[in-house]
Amino acid sequence: MSRKHPVIAVTGSSGTRTTTVKRAFENLFRREQRQNHSNPPPVSSDEL
Repeated sequence: MSRKHPVIAVTGSSGTRTTTVKRAFENLFRREQRQNHSNPPPVSSDEL
């Protein structure tokens, strides 16, 4: 996995907390972005 362009796949059936895991990763990347102002924000598959 590239540090600059990480790819994370979260899979699972409905009701298995995949949205919770997705939000946790989004929060993690937001915090890292604040620390490293040079990185672009993460793109969610919902936005594609």
